[in-house]
Amino acid sequence: MSSSIHHEDNNSNHRRNNHTRNGNIRYAQVPPRPVADDDVDPPNQGTVRRVVTTTKMNKSKSKDRDPIDGVKFLCYGIIALAIALGSFFLLLFTFWKRDHHHAGSRHRQQRQRKVKLMFRNRTIYNTSNAINMIKNNNNNTNNTNTTSTTTASSTTTTSRIATFRILQIADIHLGEAEDTLWGPEQDRKTWIALDRIMAAEQRRQRDDVDGDDDHDGDDHHRGSGNTPMIDLIVLSGDQLTANNVDENATSYYRQLAGNLTERYPDVPFAMIFGNHDDMPFETTDGDGVVHRHPPAKTTRRQLVTALDDDGDGDDDDVNGVHSSRLSLTRGGPTDVFGVSNYWLDVWYDANTLGARILLLDTGGGSLPQQIHPTQLDWMVSTNRNPPTTPSSRHDDGDDDDDKDTDLLPLPPVIAFAHIPTIDFDVVANDNPSCRGERSEPIIMNVSYDAGLEVTLQNMGNVHFLAVGHMHGNDDCCPTRTRTTPSSSSNTSTTSTSSSSSSSLLNLCFGRHSGYGGYGHWERGARVYELTLTDDLQFSWTSYVRMESGEIQHAYVPPPPTPPP
Repeated sequence: MSSSIHHEDNNSNHRRNNHTRNGNIRYAQVPPRPVADDDVDPPNQGTVRRVVTTTKMNKSKSKDRDPIDGVKFLCYGIIALAIALGSFFLLLFTFWKRDHHHAGSRHRQQRQRKVKLMFRNRTIYNTSNAINMIKNNNNNTNNTNTTSTTTASSTTTTSRIATFRILQIADIHLGEAEDTLWGPEQDRKTWIALDRIMAAEQRRQRDDVDGDDDHDGDDHHRGSGNTPMIDLIVLSGDQLTANNVDENATSYYRQLAGNLTERYPDVPFAMIFGNHDDMPFETTDGDGVVHRHPPAKTTRRQLVTALDDDGDGDDDDVNGVHSSRLSLTRGGPTDVFGVSNYWLDVWYDANTLGARILLLDTGGGSLPQQIHPTQLDWMVSTNRNPPTTPSSRHDDGDDDDDKDTDLLPLPPVIAFAHIPTIDFDVVANDNPSCRGERSEPIIMNVSYDAGLEVTLQNMGNVHFLAVGHMHGNDDCCPTRTRTTPSSSSNTSTTSTSSSSSSSLLNLCFGRHSGYGGYGHWERGARVYELTLTDDLQFSWTSYVRMESGEIQHAYVPPPPTPPP
């Protein structure tokens, strides 16, 4: 038995040695011999067989390798390298974006702090007085006049005044019928109308032979050069027809802020809300019935927040200019009815407050259309405590100054709201001093005004209240002193002495400025020019600038008369 096994092993070794030596037959082609559990090659022979087999197989694979395998290997390497490089640059971009975001926020805050409303100094050439002086000199040649002579270079006298001009844009109603071809076309026509109005005001500056602008570069928010005629734009409500806008009201406000900044890059703007800015979305069924879907999809607070960024998550747009860097819009105190209740201060110089602008929220949309007693209490208290320096202002209404300012003269105040009170209807009755168009004699007023007109009169320094809402009206009227407040529960409102005396307060409508909304009257905007003399005597005038460029309905308020 053992001899036969030994003989078989020798034959096997002989076959393996022959195949290895001549190399004509590949070992890989020889079927493997079944090996029993007890049939184990000697250590040396088994080791040699495995080494030789591995060598032969590697040589065979290297000869038969497909060239495509090399291309695949190269592609895999390129993909891995691209992933590594992409991850590296993504990490760098993340760090850059974070630093850029913080730097942009600081830059935006610094730019916004530089938007400081200032009166502009102007030189007025009084030609008529100079002509009278020339005539007097001709009548008396021996009379020497130190202020005017007959020479051409000194035929005028000069004086200095400071002016501040406000453009009231009323009821532009962007987004009206946004799902139709008609709606976006109205938005386009609205911007054309505003461009024409602003261009006409710019031409007035160039053609104004009565004076020229002289800026104090260190304390004015604009530089020299192509300085606009308008110092501030007030959008007095219904910037948007939110009841036609499905879920994207904030995007319209961002577009509005961006367009104002791009088109009029040196003119700051402020907004108050109207009854349509946050109105719940509406749909119309096949029978023409309008269905409202409350609650409002966009709140007033969200609209204020929308003006703080440009909608893409960045602080700067593609041009490096923040969309709302010129916006002075803000939300008022949360314990006061409404949202857009705030003050803007206009400075005569670096340390002298020239005038204040009061902006009031009359509700509507998601809120009741009203003036609430909390608003009257807030505006009376903050009016008595104006800021004394730009750094001490508190336009949000927080009465946090501990010094007594009751003995200081109060600066003049002008006010803007959206929805008129019933007083706008009463004041126009048999009032020959009114100037302007009253195409809608029936006023759609707030349901409750808490005695707003009497409160403004009793404040003693409010010169006018301007509203919008009625698209067919643009008149200005002086008020008469009221004897009792109308439907007011506000304890700060007191009666005045006589209804026959003329009040300091005037009531004005702005001109319908946009092509959205009802009505086919010619579009325009009301301009208010505030004036301060060297001794801080305040006055104001107003006119309507039409889209055609024409000036209409100029208004000079009559002086107030004391009660008898």
